[in-house]
Amino acid sequence: MAKAKEVLRFIEREMREFNEAIASTHDRVIDLLRFHLLAENTLERIILAKLPLGHRLIEDAGLSFSQKLTLVEALAALENPYVQALRHLNSVRNKCVHQRGRTLTSADIELFGRPFGKLFRSETNTMMN
Repeated sequence: MAKAKEVLRFIEREMREFNEAIASTHDRVIDLLRFHLLAENTLERIILAKLPLGHRLIEDAGLSFSQKLTLVEALAALENPYVQALRHLNSVRNKCVHQRGRTLTSADIELFGRPFGKLFRSETNTMMN
């Protein structure tokens, strides 16, 4: 009986935290996840464009974001700053997804924006003003 109450309290706490997470009106982590999904879609489109049977990889291989990025890099389809930025994006995304309550920080944004150098700093300054 004590175990059942313990499990019920656990479920109630999890549901409360879940409801709080989805109730937020604007969350930078959600924006990051959307951007990550768009980036992954772009990687898939590059693979489809570069490989005659690319759809086999996309549909059947179950490649992770990291594997898709490495493949696109091996195909020399993206310049190195973009590859590095996407690697950092994936790293920050993984931290946000696997650490409950993790927020997106300025340091995180800097991490995946840094490979763009002056362009990133210029855009960041524009957004801040």
